[in-house]
Amino acid sequence: MGGELIKAGFTFGGYSEDMPSVDTPVTGPYGYAGKHNPMVDFADVPAADNMPYAGFFPTDFTKLPTFSFVVPNLIDDMHDGTVSQGDTWLKNNVEAYRQWAQTHNSLLIMTFDEDSSGNNQVATIFDGQMVKPGPV
Repeated sequence: MGGELIKAGFTFGGYSEDMPSVDTPVTGPYGYAGKHNPMVDFADVPAADNMPYAGFFPTDFTKLPTFSFVVPNLIDDMHDGTVSQGDTWLKNNVEAYRQWAQTHNSLLIMTFDEDSSGNNQVATIFDGQMVKPGPV
């Protein structure tokens, strides 16, 4: 998707928590897993668009690319950590953007890529100014 957006004239950025450096597939310390960073697998995504989260994800959300893909580390994405740790990470790293999106015609899409029930049901949550509340 990143390469297609870029080809169509839009901007794209991938941000991975605890990634040791720009555009690295190598699993690093603190729970960064290259296998969870899809940006390294596509030749049509420039290396400069595959960034560590810290120091690269802007706090001025008007500077975000058209589409941003954020990957927490293994602790904060609840693979190796707890739900509480994941919730804390979301509160500390995504909540400000979620609130901003409510008044800036922006959209947050959050997908959990697996469940623990064994039923293979995953949650996807849409939040933003244009979203009508309610389950689907």
